[in-house]
Amino acid sequence: MEDGVRVRVGGPFHVLLGVTGSVAALKVPELVGRLLELPGVEVKVVTTDHAKHFFSPDALPVVVLSDSDEWEVRSFAGPCMLMWRQRSDPVLHIELRRWADLLLIAPLDANTLGKLASGICDNLLVRAPVAEHASCVCAS
Repeated sequence: MEDGVRVRVGGPFHVLLGVTGSVAALKVPELVGRLLELPGVEVKVVTTDHAKHFFSPDALPVVVLSDSDEWEVRSFAGPCMLMWRQRSDPVLHIELRRWADLLLIAPLDANTLGKLASGICDNLLVRAPVAEHASCVCAS
């Protein structure tokens, strides 16, 4: 890490795409497709519950996570495990930010912008930016 910016040498570039409940979320499948066309780019998606009204998470060719995944049995980084058993257990929003070289929030709705500005961390998407010091880009 140099001057607060993490630089990956070799290997894929990891983009964590955050999707909020804006009508522009209709374009998420196209955005994911274009990101995957870039050589060396891997994508995972974190979505708010309201964003799922505009696209089908099952139709995306990447891992799609939402708030409920942080609290349920999951197999994000290995074997299925029940989260939050011990203090040393992995925390999904922290693991996602460690994985990501870039957090791209697109589209960014006014509700999520307000939460980020106010420090409200009530879902997986808004917890991710505060977990680690890595690059974050927001697009409306």
